[in-house]
Amino acid sequence: MNINLANASFKDFENPRGLDIFQRAAEHERYLSYLKENEFMNYRLTVTSGYGPVIELAEEGHIKKGEYVSFVCNDYLGFTQHPEIKRAAIAGIEKYGTGAGSSPLIGGVFPIS
Repeated sequence: MNINLANASFKDFENPRGLDIFQRAAEHERYLSYLKENEFMNYRLTVTSGYGPVIELAEEGHIKKGEYVSFVCNDYLGFTQHPEIKRAAIAGIEKYGTGAGSSPLIGGVFPIS
């Protein structure tokens, strides 16, 4: 695998041919190290606010602490911080607990109303 790290993206490491899992991990680690050393790392940033169209990030490396527009939080309806949504989520957790669940086909469904 001969990747020019200066022009690489995570896509380049998605399905490399001819490498076992350990070689793939080593190549990916080489890429992450390159990003860190050159202050290009914007992977796993620390969010210090709730999710919404604007989020606050902690200062890390080249990222300055402040508010940034977020295009990745799946809050296109603006409900993540809505008080009624939060109350309903808390009530659901108190009744059913937390967990990833499973497919309704094998795990059933909850009578949520």
